[in-house]
Amino acid sequence: MLQVYEVTIDQLKEGISLSRKNALRLARDAAVLLTHGASRGSVYALWHLAVEELGKNLILKERGLKEVSPGKVQIPARIFEGSHKDKFDAGLTFLPQTQQSGLGLSVTVTANSSAVDTTFEDPYGGKEAITIAPGMTGKVTVGGGIEPSHDLRLRLLYVDFDGTRWWEPEAELISEIMAKTSLNEENLKGAIDELLAALTTA
Repeated sequence: MLQVYEVTIDQLKEGISLSRKNALRLARDAAVLLTHGASRGSVYALWHLAVEELGKNLILKERGLKEVSPGKVQIPARIFEGSHKDKFDAGLTFLPQTQQSGLGLSVTVTANSSAVDTTFEDPYGGKEAITIAPGMTGKVTVGGGIEPSHDLRLRLLYVDFDGTRWWEPEAELISEIMAKTSLNEENLKGAIDELLAALTTA
C-alpha cells in the first residue's frame, strides 16, 4: 500500500515554497560550476537534482488540488524516499526545449595514432555516431540527441565495470585514440537557462 502523509494546506504551501527554493539553489550552483570550468558530469548532476526538486514542487502543487478533508491533503511519502525518475520526469515536462532537443556531446581527442577513420557510438546514448579522422586531435562537437535521464547522471558520476573493462565517467580509450568525452557546454548551458527561467514561474 502506498504510504502517504496527511498535511494541512499551510504545511503543503511551505513544502511547495521550500522545494522551489532548493531547486533554484541547485540550478544556480550548476550554472556557477559550468562558468568556472567544472566537469560537465558534476554540472549535469546538479542540474538533474534541480529538475528533480522542480518535479517535487509540481507534484506537491498537484496534491493541493485534492483535499481529502477540509484543509487537509495527502502527499505520497515516496517523493521523499526516492522515486528519482518520477520526480525528474515531472520536472522535465516543464522544460520543453531541453526535452525536445536533448543534450549534445563534445569529444576532445588528445592522442591519435590511427591510420583510418574511427567511428564509435555516443557513450551516453545519443543518436549520432562520432567519426575521428586519422591523426586528428582537438575537439569535436556532436549535435543533440542525448536524453537527460537518471541513468545518464549515474554514467557521468561513477566509475563503472562491465565485466571486461573499466569505464571512467568522462574518458574513453578507443583503439589507438585517446579521447575525453563530455556533455556539450552550449547544450548544458541552454538546459540550465531554461530551468532557471522555469523556476521563476514555478
